[in-house]
Amino acid sequence: MHLDEELMEKVNQCHARLLSERDLRNEFEVIHVATADHKKIEDLQRLIQDASDKSVEDQYLKRGTDLSGKM
Repeated sequence: MHLDEELMEKVNQCHARLLSERDLRNEFEVIHVATADHKKIEDLQRLIQDASDKSVEDQYLKRGTDLSGKM
């Protein structure tokens, strides 16, 4: 079976976006503002950047940015 390369690229982009969104949402569940250290803040900022690069929904980017700003 031969799949169109353009279709495969779109599927791969969507998959990467969904994984990035999942990783960012998981971080929201485990990070605590009061106990966050420098490493956790860097991890969150890295996840936000990755999510932004992969066009994750704005609501998750905003939540991540807001959370990062509170740390």
